[in-house]
Amino acid sequence: MLAITLLSCKDGGGRLVITQPSDLVKTNATAVSLGDDKPIVLDYDHGSGATPQGFVPVDSFELDNSIAGEFTAAVEVTLVLTEGVAPGTSIYIYEIIRATGALIPVASSVVGEDGRTIVITLNRQGRYLVLILADQMDPAAQFEVWAFADFALGEAPLEINFFAFESGGIEPITYLWDFGDGGEGEGSVVSHSYLAMGEYNVVLTATDDSGRTAVFDSTSIEITGEPAPLDVVLQSPQPTGNEREMQLIATVSGGFAPFTYEWDFGDGTASEEPNPIHTYAESGIFAVSVTVTDAFGFTFTPDSQTADVRSASLDGAPLAGQRELDVTFDVYAAADDDNPTVVSLDFGDDSGLFVLSTLTEEDLTIDEQVLHTYLLQGTYTATLLISTMWQSEALEIQDTVQIVVGPGTPEILDVAPNPASSGDLITVTGRFFEDGTNGTLRWSGTDIPTETWSDTEITFLVPASSVDGVVTVVNEGLESIGADLKVIPDIPEWGEGGLGQF
Repeated sequence: MLAITLLSCKDGGGRLVITQPSDLVKTNATAVSLGDDKPIVLDYDHGSGATPQGFVPVDSFELDNSIAGEFTAAVEVTLVLTEGVAPGTSIYIYEIIRATGALIPVASSVVGEDGRTIVITLNRQGRYLVLILADQMDPAAQFEVWAFADFALGEAPLEINFFAFESGGIEPITYLWDFGDGGEGEGSVVSHSYLAMGEYNVVLTATDDSGRTAVFDSTSIEITGEPAPLDVVLQSPQPTGNEREMQLIATVSGGFAPFTYEWDFGDGTASEEPNPIHTYAESGIFAVSVTVTDAFGFTFTPDSQTADVRSASLDGAPLAGQRELDVTFDVYAAADDDNPTVVSLDFGDDSGLFVLSTLTEEDLTIDEQVLHTYLLQGTYTATLLISTMWQSEALEIQDTVQIVVGPGTPEILDVAPNPASSGDLITVTGRFFEDGTNGTLRWSGTDIPTETWSDTEITFLVPASSVDGVVTVVNEGLESIGADLKVIPDIPEWGEGGLGQF
């Protein structure tokens, strides 16, 4: 039996490809070989003949005199559809009358289990049209797929959503995406992030349950620019004012939001908050670090910062007074149990550094009082200093308090010589005379000039014709208790007239 296999058709093109046919026998039984690799392309045109109502044309084929001649027996023709239909679907074959284009039904068959194969029997040469009832047309017969994107142009990094839509096909249908940058995806709805500039062609391949494929080759996705690279600045941890509580801030630039954070507070605890506030359970020094990851997986870890959770508190009383002021300082220090720490107090008056203690693991705090005397007038800054060796570096924290020492009330201890005569040089010794810049020496309430002036000694000449009086020292409005000074009267000179005459 003569078998003709129709392996592929092109809709609307009017051509039918016949490949690898068996020998074709003419009336006189002359054998003709068509060869294995040379398909025969046959034109068809059923003229003006209208398709019967209720039918949908599938394709047409032709057996003409040049090939088959007159059949000596019925011919079994095997048609293979390029697109599948539901198995069992009825197929109708109409002959196209060459002269008029009219359609005459000549055969019918059903589609095989594979949804594509049809076997029919024909008795004569001619042109034939393959029809299917419109109400039996299975959506699977035409299998197509389309792809859409919510963006086709933008700056990198850009995340794009892709959507697949299909027509026909036998469920379930799988979707494979090639994003053009080496990335792939699966599913009817997918998203993909483009990280670099360029033009990318997206290809969608859909496969239905029968193994048929439909391909959609999209237009280009154009990525026009790239953002600044991800960068993070970790600020120095700042105390909030609450005990051992620190505000931590990481400033992010570049990259692509949203960002995720991985904090390590250095004390065995962590956080994923953007800018957390952390309370440390103990005093000490801790290395704080953070790793920031952007929406596309890029990460940045800046250099760690030091959270200094040591405590230094200094106060004193009284903080103002006159010279030789005794100040009692209240000292509190809490330091690190893992690193050598020295606590010292600088009174600010050049008396030297007073080391209170070296804190150890057994003694992490100092809470005590220290007494210090300020001898001279001035304004002093006392400093409590905690110095800890941390990663080969001395880290210091401090607290300060200011002490104001005013001038003392001048105090006269001695006046010599006493008694004295007019013109004698008198030395006044005592305390708190200062340097005389704002001081005055008084004789019985009257200011008198001085020869020298120091904090503990003043000299002056006894004025002529002086009598016993009281010496006082005045400095910056403060006046000493007076010291008596006796003066030997001047001896009168004798005149020419003798005794009693001057």
